[in-house]
Amino acid sequence: MTAKDSPLDRHFDRRLKAAKAGLHLPSEDELLRGMAFFGDKLEDDIREYSSRLSRRMRKRGRVELLPLASCLDDLAVEQSEDGIKSVEAALVVAEAVKGIPAEACRLRCQFYLASFGDPQAAAVVAGEAASLAMRDFNEGKGPRMLWGRSRGALCHVLSSLLATSTAFMSHGLRCSGCF
Repeated sequence: MTAKDSPLDRHFDRRLKAAKAGLHLPSEDELLRGMAFFGDKLEDDIREYSSRLSRRMRKRGRVELLPLASCLDDLAVEQSEDGIKSVEAALVVAEAVKGIPAEACRLRCQFYLASFGDPQAAAVVAGEAASLAMRDFNEGKGPRMLWGRSRGALCHVLSSLLATSTAFMSHGLRCSGCF
């Protein structure tokens, strides 16, 4: 951190440190901006997110949300691609209930699947990261997501996804301009 860092950069750095320490569950936007997973581990992030969302769904007491809560409970116990896909399937029924974070949950599932190496999910996440970067630029924040940090957050996210994706790595693709 330098004296030139903006308050937003300092805020991000504090939250990043807390996320790595397992004190802050990053939002989907923060993950797209290059923040580390909860506890700096994918499995810990999945477990924490699933547990929290499951409790929220059960508190509502709606029958339509019970299958989603059950899938989230299973995912908290065993962090797997199949568990993530089950959560996505349960979202179809649950999203009929107003006020549940269906889109955020769907994006987070895509992020997890991309981290497991799903190339389609990686493409979805890359598109979301690019959209976020454009939204920042259009809102007058400039290209900070692309170039503002030591390595642009967008490039960091894409490189992280590519590095964990065995499908991409088997074809020898990587983001060569970042690292």
